[in-house]
Amino acid sequence: MKKTMISMIAGLLLTLMGMLVNYLSFKDRNWLKLAINHFGGEITIQYGFGLRMVHIYAMEQGGHDSIRLSFDPFSFVVCFIVLSLIVFLVLSIIGRKKAV
Repeated sequence: MKKTMISMIAGLLLTLMGMLVNYLSFKDRNWLKLAINHFGGEITIQYGFGLRMVHIYAMEQGGHDSIRLSFDPFSFVVCFIVLSLIVFLVLSIIGRKKAV
């Protein structure tokens, strides 16, 4: 039980740190640094650590691009679960090596 709680707390902290890196990167460059990219004809969508960035490019002369950042619960939960499992596996491997 102790390993599970430690891995969940570590997974949450790692997810929040990834979200912070992405948020600061968006504020600086309008781009998520740690994300999965989906490119379309006039749109780019990025998902990473609970954030979703949508960039719609202007297709007419003198038009303005639309860039939005929003919270994405699905990617937050997926990152949290994956990182928690990785930490749990690392703690399990370390526990086995100490027992031997």
